[in-house]
Amino acid sequence: MFSGPRSGQLTDKRILPPRGLAIDAAGNFTVLGTNVMRSYAPDGRVLWTLECTSFTTTSDFDPSSDGTVIYTGLERYDYVPGAPPGKDWKLAGVTADTRRFPEFADGGNQVILRKINGQLLRYSIGETIVVHRQEPNSDIFIPAALLVRPDQGGFSAPVARPKAAPSEGRFIWSDKNANGLVEAGEFSLPKADDKRASQSYSCWIDSEGGLWEPMDRDGFRYLPLKQMTPQGVPVYDLAAQQWFEKPKEFMQVMRVLYVPRTDTLLVTGTTWEHPAAGTEWWGTGGREIICYTDWKKPTRKLAWRTPFSGEDTSIKAVTLAPAANLFFAGQMDTETVFAYDLQGGKLRGILEPDKKLVGCIDIDQGVRAFTRSNGEVLVLVAEVWGQKQMVYRIAPIRTSKGN
Repeated sequence: MFSGPRSGQLTDKRILPPRGLAIDAAGNFTVLGTNVMRSYAPDGRVLWTLECTSFTTTSDFDPSSDGTVIYTGLERYDYVPGAPPGKDWKLAGVTADTRRFPEFADGGNQVILRKINGQLLRYSIGETIVVHRQEPNSDIFIPAALLVRPDQGGFSAPVARPKAAPSEGRFIWSDKNANGLVEAGEFSLPKADDKRASQSYSCWIDSEGGLWEPMDRDGFRYLPLKQMTPQGVPVYDLAAQQWFEKPKEFMQVMRVLYVPRTDTLLVTGTTWEHPAAGTEWWGTGGREIICYTDWKKPTRKLAWRTPFSGEDTSIKAVTLAPAANLFFAGQMDTETVFAYDLQGGKLRGILEPDKKLVGCIDIDQGVRAFTRSNGEVLVLVAEVWGQKQMVYRIAPIRTSKGN
């Protein structure tokens, strides 16, 4: 599995790790692995394969592949041209090598991929943000950074800490010697006078590796990427963290997304004009989107604002496709995804699945989007009840202020 021309690559005769085996009267044998079950004839021919993703999993598109490769926190999936819907993505590799990296080898359930200075990074969003860098010519991702977000445990279990880490409080680990192991002397701590931070609802990673975290009524915080080492390790410093008060329009800041190229900030939450309706699910994205331009400049201004419609108050996941000028918002209960124009906030379209086949979007990173080189937009939506990912293909959309 971890040898050959590409470490981690799967073939029809590789399953990792084997968890069960059954043999029928004809000698056919079926092997159960992680998220895959495959049946073989006695001569080794593949008879059939079943695949699924893990519960509450979000994946993302590898930008180097022009949208033809998807990575989860554990696997790689490849697009199969010409295959019918439902069979046009194939499990092609695994990304965790627990033998070499016993701590934080896998990438968790909610991932965002970013390519920075030629290095593919996978950010796994949770109470601890785990950052992996892809090994050259391999599907294996190497632990590169850890960012413990709250000063204390958040909504569930206590924050997992590596053995060499401080015993309490926030910290950042950066793999300064690029060996993939968490070691003493590689930690960054917050400033002594920095305000305490609780667990946030969500986190956005911008295209330059900056982290944006909504903090409800306390506004939001921003942690820039300090540098990339020659080995492709991202380095963060908690002393560089910035806190922003919530914009005056908001009562609660629930999601924050930033576009460095245009210095544009998008915020969702409850506002004075559109407060909580009382029917929302916990941890959702609020009632309204507001777009600010020139966010980091003195000329900052409110560009546009768009409320979510009254029946769609449980917006769970939001994401961007900046190259296509689109903002996407996924409704929790129905898996409906709304597409808005980034230039003016106008609703451009709605993506709706077959209601007989889906459950809900139950994770804040449950929608991802990617713009291909031909202008086509791919939208990936997590479906937690059926443990699958749905991929929509949208033809190039013309957007402008007047249309």
